[in-house]
Amino acid sequence: MSKVVRLSYWDPKTAKNKYLQVNVDKFASREEAKKYLTDKRDRLKKGLSEDPPKEEKKEEEKKVELPKELPNDETNLMDVQVDITPEMSAALAKLKYSDFNLKITPKTGTSITLFGASKSFKTTLLKRILEQYYSKDCIILLCAENVHAEIYDDIPKNIIKLDHYAPALIQSMYMINKKLNNKYRFVVILDDIIDKKSDHYLEKLYLTLRNSRISIITSLQNIQLLKSTARGNSNIVIFRKFNQAKAVENYAMDEYLKNFPPFKDLKKNDKIALYMYITNKHDYFVLDVLNNSLILCQEPPENLIF
Repeated sequence: MSKVVRLSYWDPKTAKNKYLQVNVDKFASREEAKKYLTDKRDRLKKGLSEDPPKEEKKEEEKKVELPKELPNDETNLMDVQVDITPEMSAALAKLKYSDFNLKITPKTGTSITLFGASKSFKTTLLKRILEQYYSKDCIILLCAENVHAEIYDDIPKNIIKLDHYAPALIQSMYMINKKLNNKYRFVVILDDIIDKKSDHYLEKLYLTLRNSRISIITSLQNIQLLKSTARGNSNIVIFRKFNQAKAVENYAMDEYLKNFPPFKDLKKNDKIALYMYITNKHDYFVLDVLNNSLILCQEPPENLIF
């Protein structure tokens, strides 16, 4: 029996009979080869291409299903489920928690940046940083649009609280220490001040004013609300929960964490899933840029008040 299957058809464009043929060896059976030619002939009659569009190859790697975002603000963050792959399980088994311990030098300023979604306890951690590292001998300026909110009620009374960003005060801090040989420790806190990305003094706080003994602590939901020059000069970067997998990829992994353990040897989807699995429990990562270290810290249960 011939190993070639042929099929004729009338081509209206050329007004001639034409032939299609295939080698049977390329198919599981002769019937399958005939079906292939019949389908091709029918497509040609309709003016379509000889072969159907090729289907995209399915990824061999099984993707981890990640939650795009929480359904609404009332969803308990602890309820977001993330599938655990064997590679993630191995990474989790090696994880060790560390005490929350920042390397702060009183003689110079320090730049600290906190990233995380709304209601991810950034402000709670910010207050802890103040209490633990800046409670003595510091002049502190807190700028937050909602500074009158209940969460700020327990802020010490000696902290200057403003509902707006005040670059003139930052300039005054610089001038005072310039004249008095860095006598005072100044701290500027910007909690969700989202529209001053290109401000001259905000950039200087990250780039040069640490030499004037002025520290900056910024808390934001989106890293793009801070200029890349400022992000690149953050001494300490803290990562809390993000509500979207894409935010984890863009804000945490791509710019900061993908080459650090426990993420370093994981595939991209596993990196994102592992981050979400950990931070959905309100644990958080602390990146010490100057010392090239990344630690994992646990939020005390008594602080998790929803």
